[in-house]
Amino acid sequence: MPHKPRLHGDKDRLLLLTDQERLLDFLDAHADHGWEPTRRAILLILQTGLRATEACDLLIEDCDVRSRPHRVLVRGGKKRDADHVDEVLIPESLAAQIREWREGRPGDVPLLAHQNVFPYTRQHLWRLVKAAYAELDLHDKFGVHTLRHRFITTTYQQTNDIIFTQRQARHKSLDQTSAYVHLAAMEGEMLDAVDAVGVGGVRGQSKKRSSKSSRGGGADARLLVTQATRRKKGGRR
Repeated sequence: MPHKPRLHGDKDRLLLLTDQERLLDFLDAHADHGWEPTRRAILLILQTGLRATEACDLLIEDCDVRSRPHRVLVRGGKKRDADHVDEVLIPESLAAQIREWREGRPGDVPLLAHQNVFPYTRQHLWRLVKAAYAELDLHDKFGVHTLRHRFITTTYQQTNDIIFTQRQARHKSLDQTSAYVHLAAMEGEMLDAVDAVGVGGVRGQSKKRSSKSSRGGGADARLLVTQATRRKKGGRR
C-alpha cells in the first residue's frame, strides 16, 4: 500500500483531527481488550505535549490535579538541567483521568508503569503507540512525537495565542513555536479547499468563509510562518 501523502513542512507529518478522533474512539471501544495502557499513554501526551522520555518519567506526585488550575510538572526536559522544572496546564478531563489512574498508588512511582509500579521505557511507549496507529492504518511514519505536534497545533488553533502556545510547549524560543502556526494554518486551508470543491462551493462557499486570519492568526501569523520557512531546519522540536 502506498504511503499517504506528506503534508509539506511537517517533519513528522501532522495527525489530522479526524484521525485523532478515530484513534480515540478505537481506544475507548477496546480499552477492556488490552488497549487501556495505550489509551492512557496517548491521552496523556495528546493533552500535555510531553516528549516520550518526559511521559515515561512523569511521577504521580508531579501531577497536581486537586486544585485549579490543574497541571503536571516536567522535571529536566529537553536540554535542561536535571533540577529545572516546567509546568503544563491540563484540562479538567485529563485531571479526572489522572485521579482515577493514581488511586491507591504511592506518589513516587511513574504515572505510566507496568503493574502500576515499573516505569515504561521509551521503546515500550513507542511500541504501544505505533501498534495503535497500525490498527487504524495511519501513516507508518507517525510516532510518539506526532502526538506532541498535534497538542501544540491544537493549542494554537484554539487560542491563536503564540505566547501561550510557547508556554505550553515549553519551547525556549518563539522560532520553535512558529512552525506550529504554519501547521495550524495548513490544516485549516486544506479543509477549506476540500469544502470549496463541493456542490456550490466554488460559486458560493469561498465568498461566505471568514478571512484566513480567523484560522491562521492574520498578518502576525503569516509573518511568523515566513520567518519559520526562511530559517534553517533545526532538530526535532
